[in-house]
Amino acid sequence: MKLAPERVIKIKKILESWQPVVTFLVACTFLNVLLNFRYPAEGDNFRHLFLISPEIFILLALLCLGAWCRIPFHRAVFIPLVGVVIFLRLFGVADSLVPMYFYRPFNLYLDSQFLPDLIFLLYSTLPLINFSVWFFAAVCAIALIAWGTWRAFKTIYTFFNRRRRRRLFSIAAVIIGVLMCSYHPWVGDYRRSIFAPGFFQRVAAEIDFMLHLSDTTGRHLAALDQVIKKGSQFQHPLTRLNGSDVYVFFIESYGHTVFADPRHAALITPFLGDAERRLQECGYAMASNFLKSPAYGGASWLAHGELAGGVLITGQLRYDLLLTSQVPPIAEYFNRAGYRTVRHGVSHGAFHRSTISSVTRPMCIWNPAIS
Repeated sequence: MKLAPERVIKIKKILESWQPVVTFLVACTFLNVLLNFRYPAEGDNFRHLFLISPEIFILLALLCLGAWCRIPFHRAVFIPLVGVVIFLRLFGVADSLVPMYFYRPFNLYLDSQFLPDLIFLLYSTLPLINFSVWFFAAVCAIALIAWGTWRAFKTIYTFFNRRRRRRLFSIAAVIIGVLMCSYHPWVGDYRRSIFAPGFFQRVAAEIDFMLHLSDTTGRHLAALDQVIKKGSQFQHPLTRLNGSDVYVFFIESYGHTVFADPRHAALITPFLGDAERRLQECGYAMASNFLKSPAYGGASWLAHGELAGGVLITGQLRYDLLLTSQVPPIAEYFNRAGYRTVRHGVSHGAFHRSTISSVTRPMCIWNPAIS
């Protein structure tokens, strides 16, 4: 059956009238899926990708406002906006990966400094062909995302050039804004709502941390100064050791779990009892206890620094300040007592102050590397 020319023209007009709406929805869906994408993924449920992202809602509001102000679609304006989207996406990935591996929140200021070290680590450990392939794939993926984001912004901005469409979006924005305020998408459970969990609050928290970095650093330095003042009082420390050799070992293990879980304790306790008996036969005493570690599941250097410096290490920033401070480490007290101090393992700067210049006994061995 052949359609009449008038009917064909009418269908074309209908399609042309709906084309801006369809392309607008496709562009919004692309940005929404991009911002909702999570790595690593949680199961095979992809429903969260199509929930309303609070971030995409804010971006649409900005584009609508720009069209209302008749700001031209210029590279100087929209290239930074594309960069913001890529930054938000990378921030979301890092904000998921860092707690998974290090059991602590992601810190933009501190963790971004390790990016060159991470790239060098991958370059040093992976075969060159594998590293090159993955590096090229990452660059291509970022370029593709940037191009897709640019096209989506251009499509959305073109759609908002019509006053009627801006009005309709403004009405929808008011409705969605009321729903967002009643739901709190940045703290709610996305499984019970049409909104995806946002992460603008995390970005805002990291920006606030960097803006108040000097105040935070000042508080950490004040805590280190207190330790320096206390350390200056001990000019002749460790006299009650009477020159006995001292060995300090860090044995990294699941110690607390072993003793707290009866299933593990029943297996390890007989071996510890046998070890204690053998040590007693050789004239040694054995004692065990727990210390509250500043690190869990990784970042063992924080625990090493806390025990070495005698100052509470609350995070990577205080540890970095500790390494460059005048806080006397435990080896310094042994040095003052006439010990020969030897440190075995990876050294983080000259903070530990272990020395092997003297060959006279007694001796203190500091070993944080046993695992």
